Amino acid sequence: MLGSRVSTRAELVDSDDGFTRTLHLGKPFIELDSRDAWRLLLERHERIDELFLRGEEMAGVVHKLEDYAFEVGRSDGLQGGFSRRWSYGYGFRRDRFSISDRLPAPAQLTADRELSFPYLRFESIEDNYVTALNLNQTYLTEDVELGSRLQARLGLAAEALGSDQDRLVLDASYSDTLRYDGRQLWQHSVSLDGFWNRRFVFSIEERYYSCRDRTAPGLEQIRVGAGRPH
Repeated sequence: MLGSRVSTRAELVDSDDGFTRTLHLGKPFIELDSRDAWRLLLERHERIDELFLRGEEMAGVVHKLEDYAFEVGRSDGLQGGFSRRWSYGYGFRRDRFSISDRLPAPAQLTADRELSFPYLRFESIEDNYVTALNLNQTYLTEDVELGSRLQARLGLAAEALGSDQDRLVLDASYSDTLRYDGRQLWQHSVSLDGFWNRRFVFSIEERYYSCRDRTAPGLEQIRVGAGRPH
């Protein structure tokens, strides 16, 4: 942005089932040895959340979402093969649900939710990268992250701060590489997202890539995922 390391992204989308308005502005951690970062997030969405049974659309609700956040981060840079980053910020999120005139209403309408919370985030990234050919796209050399990556955020949404009820906000993820020999790549990841006084979303994913010839296409990919919804 204007020759600086500040980046910006804006999105305006209108569709038959709603709209999206977003503005992201900030200075990210450019590299593993970066020392500081900040981010401003402004988002508004309206969409139809559809409910399916055996692959068929059964019901739907109108979901109006507002999401705002400001965050500042600090790091000591790359030390001992890892980049560890601490960030603190403040977030506000409002979810509103209503009956859609396009789809039948569900048996139970999702409750509205409003969160206003300070939070603390920690991220650890291992400096372990290689280049690979014909991995995700044919005839393309790519940087592949083999090291571990851990991210966790903990926030307190309190009624005194404007939330509809007291909650602990938690999201975390971890990913790592189990095997890489130039022809095979096996990676896995786990994530957790939710609130202390409500159900969490837990998911796990395994990714396996196999290439018979590193100089020609012929990649085989296997992805297996599992999760538990709210």
